[in-house]
Order: sequence, then structure tokens, then C-alpha cells
Amino acid sequence: MTNNNPLLIGQGLPPFNEIQVEHVVPAIEQLLATVDTQLTEIEKNIVPTWTGLVEPLDRLSEKLNWAWGIVGHLMGVQNSPELRTAYETSQPKVIKFFMRLGQSQAIYQGLKQIEASLDWKNMSTVQQRIITAAIRETE
Repeated sequence: MTNNNPLLIGQGLPPFNEIQVEHVVPAIEQLLATVDTQLTEIEKNIVPTWTGLVEPLDRLSEKLNWAWGIVGHLMGVQNSPELRTAYETSQPKVIKFFMRLGQSQAIYQGLKQIEASLDWKNMSTVQQRIITAAIRETE
């Protein structure tokens, strides 16, 4: 059910009329497997720069956030016992991933390296605020 799973599109307007309860668990599991592997690679190969760390981290969870946001929306407008079961099956795994991301010592150290780098002064105020907020969230 993953090849034509509308929850795997990851962008644009969700095709709500195509999304079925049966799509939820396979999509979230596939997305979690992908982002988990990607996070491991980022952690192994920290490049403490905006383009080397911050941008890849931002892209990392885009599709997962998109799909999980849709599932959350459906919980509010099409709640059913089957959807609740799919949500309750997936939610702990989603939380576990985001906890891992938020508690990553490698990511934290990479962000601190950016903050301490010579490039820090050349970054825009927005970039500095994003990095400062990310550091604060992981402390």
C-alpha cells in the first residue's frame, strides 16, 4: 500500500479524497524509516555550516510533518475507531523520532560550532535566530 500512498506525496495540497485509513500506518512507518536513516547520516557527517547542517535538518522532516499533519487534521474532521487506532499506532513512533532529533548531541554540537564560527557574524539575523532557537530547544 506504499507505492500509491497519497500520504507519501509530501508537498502541496493533500488529496483528501484519496486518503484512506489503511494509508496511515504504512506511510508513517516508511517515512520514519527514511528520516531515521537520514538523521543517522547527518549525525555521522556533521558539517557545521548553514548549508551543511541547518538546511539538511530542515528538509529532513518535511515529508513526515506533511503526512503527520494530514493525519492530525483527519483526526479532527473524520475521526473513526479505525483512524484512532492508526493514529495511536503511529504517534509513539513519531514522538520517538522527534525526541531523538531534539536530543541529538551531534546536532547540538554542530549547531554550537556554527554559533562559535567565524561565519556567525556573516549570517543574517534570521539565520542566527533560527540557530539560537534550535540550540535552546536542545538544551
